[in-house]
Amino acid sequence: MKIGTVMLVAGVVKLAMAPVAVALERHLDARLLTAGGFGLFAVRPVKSAFQTPQTGSAGMVWLQVVRGLAIMFCLLPPTRLAFGQLGSEKVPDASGRFNLMRNLGGAIGLTLIETLIYSPSAAIGPIFSPGCKRIWQPRGLASFGFGEQVP
Repeated sequence: MKIGTVMLVAGVVKLAMAPVAVALERHLDARLLTAGGFGLFAVRPVKSAFQTPQTGSAGMVWLQVVRGLAIMFCLLPPTRLAFGQLGSEKVPDASGRFNLMRNLGGAIGLTLIETLIYSPSAAIGPIFSPGCKRIWQPRGLASFGFGEQVP
């Protein structure tokens, strides 16, 4: 129940920051704003590295605030740069395709990462999760040279 509240914070911050990001983007160079967004986004994993199992939701909320701030500066300027040369009649289709590809790329990336971490083969499992015992291996990975095929 509390994780939903923690995640909601990033959404609220993004919603609140959207007009601010648009205003800043009109006055600052898009590359500078994007670099600042990625720099701010890098703060979150560094701060997360020092969390413990005893870290409460208050400690996670501030990391979500930083994430919400950073995402608006990471996504808005590159999107504007990409769509800037399109006519107004093409922007809705381009925006739909952009969001589709961003979501699809994220889904495929997360799936590959999860497969590599939670389904370790003999070849790559020890690299990513040395303490993990080999429980099973999907048949599909063997065809790419990642260990022997399991019946």
